[in-house]
Amino acid sequence: GPAGDLLLKVNILSSPVFTREDMNILTTVSVNFTEAMLGTEVDVPTLDGSVSLKIPAGTQPGQKFRLKGKGIVTPKATGDEYVTIKVTLPKTLTDEQKDLIEKFQETLKA
Repeated sequence: GPAGDLLLKVNILSSPVFTREDMNILTTVSVNFTEAMLGTEVDVPTLDGSVSLKIPAGTQPGQKFRLKGKGIVTPKATGDEYVTIKVTLPKTLTDEQKDLIEKFQETLKA
């Protein structure tokens, strides 16, 4: 056929793990409340596979961490990945756990 432009239509499927905001990737990682208080290390999914992220002691619910260069890559620019921390709380506690948390609460009031 005659010479001309080739037009492609690309559909990008949604992901249950990631959302995209311009060149950046957003994801959420859950930690329990003791991990948020004491600090921990978690595996975070990225477009290139999993990476380890150090969560410092005292991390707050909704706090965001940036993984530089882990977003969308184009010839002109590279985005970042932003990880939002979700702190999960237990739905039930044993009597011993309740006592320990109440004792901890008392130390905060002192």
